[in-house]
Amino acid sequence: MSIRVGVAGLGHWGPNLARNFAELAELTWLCDSDQGKGEFASRYAQARWTASFDEMLADPELDAVVIATPVPTHFDLARRALTAGKHVLVEKPLCLGLAEARAVVAAAGTGGVVVQVGYMRRYAQTFTEARRLLEDGRPVRLVRVHAVLGRNRLILDQTHHVERGELPRALADEARARERALVSDTLGDDSPAALAAYLYLVTLNSHDFCVLRGLFGLPHGILYAARRGTDESPWLSAALDYGSFVCHFETGFDEIPRVDTHLEIHADDRVLRLEYDSPFVRNLPTRLRTTQRTAGGGVTEASAQLSWEDPFTSEWIAFHDAVTAGSAPRTTPADALEDLLLARDLVAALPAGET
Repeated sequence: MSIRVGVAGLGHWGPNLARNFAELAELTWLCDSDQGKGEFASRYAQARWTASFDEMLADPELDAVVIATPVPTHFDLARRALTAGKHVLVEKPLCLGLAEARAVVAAAGTGGVVVQVGYMRRYAQTFTEARRLLEDGRPVRLVRVHAVLGRNRLILDQTHHVERGELPRALADEARARERALVSDTLGDDSPAALAAYLYLVTLNSHDFCVLRGLFGLPHGILYAARRGTDESPWLSAALDYGSFVCHFETGFDEIPRVDTHLEIHADDRVLRLEYDSPFVRNLPTRLRTTQRTAGGGVTEASAQLSWEDPFTSEWIAFHDAVTAGSAPRTTPADALEDLLLARDLVAALPAGET
């Protein structure tokens, strides 16, 4: 059974989602408040174009809405889609403010509709296999989350299969003002450094947090956190307390055109390493590397590429199954709320003067 989908937001990431859904579902609507995006929409003859989100929602045959608009608009659009009885796939992060996120959590529990948050890494087979292996009960001694990325332009300027768009200046200014208000309310801190660190964590590192939480849940607390670099390019590190082990977290942007993102899990006789590449290039494999002791006292190392299926495709299939078969999505609004809590606590743990 196919479902009829509309994509809202054709700026930064929405055009790529539109391409994916045109291949995997019935793409029936494309929506963006920028009238200039109508030219892009003309590529998809099967989809109607509108600058009005409400016009799209009014279509009784529309089953689901994909929200890929600027983050400060996620709450309002998700709320309106749920009120209209549409299923919702909302790009991460769910919201910027805790109050808004909690309101979506409450609304998602009513009306019999599916709300899934767009954390594609949780749907990759690499993640599924790592979680299965952890069920053997080996005590975890150490976890490392490492996310150092070359700036997007270094990769995207060499890639001709990625749609890129920019928000009109007025909309971008409006989004930034709303960002500041939501983050200030969540943190109780309106300093530029706190704003930059929080936005960095909930937009970039929410992917890393989501995988970590999917394997181990939320930490008990933050042992330490540190920030270096600048407001425009912060480098953050922290130690997350899981009781029986500590997770070391480190992140930043550099000028090398590659993505160095992995999560490493150490036990006494085994190391699991989940590796993720750039999400902007389709079908780059995720890998699971295993190092462990053999029965004879030696060491084996193996690298498993479990599938060529793009994690975004896996994510969409899970959303489709949730809508059509009633399966539960892994990345619910309640799950996504935990990323905001973790980011808030990490920023709060930064020493005075680093926020």
